[in-house]
Amino acid sequence: MTNSNKNSHKQQNVFKSLNFKRPRKNGQRHIRPEILIGLVIVLCILITAIALPNFVTNTRLKGLGYTNTEIKVIKKEKLTKQIIDNKYYSSSLAKALDNGSVNPDYLELYTVVKDNRELSADDFLLFNRLQDKGYDHSQILNLYKNLEFWEITPLLVFDYQWDETIYIDDCKLHRDTNSNQSFTLSNQFITPNQDTIVDNPSDMTVFINQNHSLPSDYVPSDLTTVDLQYASSGVQLKKESQENFEALSSKSIDQGVALFASTGYESYQNLTSIYNSYSSELASMYADIPGQSEQQTGYSVDVSPTYEGGPFSQTEVYQWLQANAAEYGFILRYPIAKATITGNQTESNQLRYLGKALSKAIVDSNLTYDEYYLLYLSGWSDENNIPKDSVLSATNYLKYLNEKSE
Repeated sequence: MTNSNKNSHKQQNVFKSLNFKRPRKNGQRHIRPEILIGLVIVLCILITAIALPNFVTNTRLKGLGYTNTEIKVIKKEKLTKQIIDNKYYSSSLAKALDNGSVNPDYLELYTVVKDNRELSADDFLLFNRLQDKGYDHSQILNLYKNLEFWEITPLLVFDYQWDETIYIDDCKLHRDTNSNQSFTLSNQFITPNQDTIVDNPSDMTVFINQNHSLPSDYVPSDLTTVDLQYASSGVQLKKESQENFEALSSKSIDQGVALFASTGYESYQNLTSIYNSYSSELASMYADIPGQSEQQTGYSVDVSPTYEGGPFSQTEVYQWLQANAAEYGFILRYPIAKATITGNQTESNQLRYLGKALSKAIVDSNLTYDEYYLLYLSGWSDENNIPKDSVLSATNYLKYLNEKSE
């Protein structure tokens, strides 16, 4: 063996002893099949873990009746668990989801109202006002399930009803004749003459009714005599209402439905004399109870047609006032068709000055002032019942406030 062969042989032995391997010609490594299968299984598990709950959720929501569009809103508003756990569904709720008006705080309310009814911020405010009056959750849901908004609002004026079903049945009994323009019931749901003395007698929005009285010693300031062209002798009103009444009366003359003020401010003492002049049976029909008369405020005025006779509610003047009084800041305080709510059947000719913005808001609402005040303007017994600003800001109430500030 030559020296070169010996050296070559020694080099090979050295490489072998160092366990060097020759590199593969293509430089690639092969992944073992079992590892590849494992990776695929893990990936499938991850995809399933992500997709399955979403699939199950969508299936359950679709099973309740929701569309893909509504399901997206439910998830966006984070209402999924609440809706699925309680099986909440109604066409009213679905419609609110579709148009983006759903209020998550009142989901159950959407499920009890009639299918064709769309809930508004005014409904939510009424819900909270009823809670503040003492009605529990189940009672309120029962009222909304069976009655319309305008059938429920009188309960703010009436006494608390321990058994709301009696009231519901009475409303249903009069469905053929009642509407948001006319409301009568068979039963009496208010106990009159419970003494509650108002604490803001001089405020323009002061609320006087059967159970809210003025202090006996209250005398309004800034009383002004109405021009004799528009009133009987000596009729007085607070200055702002006097000026607007004269403008109203002037307009009525221009349009051929002339009216004048027959009575304005009355003192507590004068009202007492008038009330005592009647027998006990007639006094409640034809005389104001001292302390419960809005004419003590200086913001109320009784009007009479200049050229018409007969029941005031059947005159052209009455019709004209219904259409035009709010333009001058007045409302017809005691509409004859809603005497069940106001408790006053004899003063359909009484106007109440509330300012132009508030008067228009009340007329637009189709509510009596009793209902409107207790729904939108009065204080709260428990501040925890006050709804969120998002509710208040969307109601007729804010519309009034905005117009008042302009």
